[in-house]
Amino acid sequence: MPLSAGAGILRTAMRKLGIGLGAAAAIGAAVFFVARRGDGDRPRYQSAAVELGDLVESVTATGTLEARVTVQIGSQVSGTIEELTVDYNDAVKAGEVLARIDPSLFEAEAAQARATLALAEADAERARLATEQTERDAARAVSLAKEGYEATAGLDQRQFALATARAEARAAQARVAQARAALDRTAVNLRHTVIRSPIDGVVISRSIDVGQTVAASLQAPTLFRIAADLRKMELQVNVDEADVGRLREGQAGRFQVDAFHGQEFSGTLRQVRNASVTIQNVVTYTAVLDVENPDLALRPGMTTNVTIETARKHGVLKVANAALRFRPPLKDGEAPPKRSKGAPGEGKLYTLAGETLRPIAVRVGITDGESTEVSGDGIAAGGMVVTGVAGEGEKAAEGHKFRVRF
Repeated sequence: MPLSAGAGILRTAMRKLGIGLGAAAAIGAAVFFVARRGDGDRPRYQSAAVELGDLVESVTATGTLEARVTVQIGSQVSGTIEELTVDYNDAVKAGEVLARIDPSLFEAEAAQARATLALAEADAERARLATEQTERDAARAVSLAKEGYEATAGLDQRQFALATARAEARAAQARVAQARAALDRTAVNLRHTVIRSPIDGVVISRSIDVGQTVAASLQAPTLFRIAADLRKMELQVNVDEADVGRLREGQAGRFQVDAFHGQEFSGTLRQVRNASVTIQNVVTYTAVLDVENPDLALRPGMTTNVTIETARKHGVLKVANAALRFRPPLKDGEAPPKRSKGAPGEGKLYTLAGETLRPIAVRVGITDGESTEVSGDGIAAGGMVVTGVAGEGEKAAEGHKFRVRF
């Protein structure tokens, strides 16, 4: 065979071999891609262990510190502030003078009322004397009429004069009582020019200064606010309507204030008020906690973040809340199942048996927001339950990486 013919045959064989190897490589890559795609389509589940431990259920809310007893002190009379005897943060005793209003006008009114009373008493005395004289005249007229020396008409006039005098005496006595009441009223107003503390406590605010005019014609203005005892305070918190059903008197609460970063204070739930507060369609209820403040570190008006413990259990099985929320992914073309409400306190967990999800019905207890108490057959400490499926973003990236084009 000529050398040239042999070379041609060799080149033809090599071309066929190259085509075969290329086709084989393409087919192999396609099979590898399908295999990888098959692995990528299979869900990759995330799991968490069932733990045995303690669980604390609580309600969180925000609130404001206040004194347990706060008295707003005003003025029943109008006038100019003549003297102030207390200031902010001063301790006061019941009956102690806080301020004085200029009494000049009220003293003048009292003097006028005393004069009016004296005049009324004089009129009453005159009426009494006149009545006595009329009674004597009437008695003589009756005696003369019996002896025939007094006409019937004259006797009638004497009787009428007597009745009139007695009526005038009663009217004079009424005017005396009226004048005395007016004098008493001016005396009360005069006493009200001296403003006193009704309780033992601390002045937490005042809204007047010397020389300021107090106008009490329409309503009594607030001049001072006195807290009875800042060593015993109360914390008023706004609790959401979804949480209020778990609150009970005597439950313990913990809170912090911005003034003492990292320091925790405690209180005891005393009352949950029935009156609701609605702000922007959000309904809350006011819960009141008693707070001891022996070192006076806490002040009225401080805002707080409160945690009220509603339940505590020791040595219970608990799982991450994500495990109770997990539901198996739908297959292609599969319609989502109708959601049915289980009985109260029931839930469902899933475990992996190889590559198969196995549901487990459980009873659900308290939760701390991250973990929930569970119990039931087939669930034990250390067991693994499914909490979710790996993100779809990684699978999409893998499919793009191994995509092959012919």
